[in-house]
Amino acid sequence: MQIGERLRCLREHKNLTQEEVAQRAGLVQRYISRVENGHAVPKLETLEKWARAMQVPLYVLFYEEKPPRVNERLAMHVPIGLRVEKGRAISQNSAMFYGA
Repeated sequence: MQIGERLRCLREHKNLTQEEVAQRAGLVQRYISRVENGHAVPKLETLEKWARAMQVPLYVLFYEEKPPRVNERLAMHVPIGLRVEKGRAISQNSAMFYGA
């Protein structure tokens, strides 16, 4: 599934219009439409805004099932601002990983 298709499915599942997502994310409705139809590819920063607008964790935009697990050896190298909780990297500075 392409990112645009995934974004559309999530938006529709949340019963949101393109305009609602655009307003919440600080984007333009036409851009939302272009991405969903595969005519534009959003930057990671835009996807972060999009995830917050739909109140889903960022990983949900990329994974259709459970979130990826963090390898315990990699957990020792988690960047500042992240912590590992139950084997997953959790942001302390952003609600997007919490799904808030």
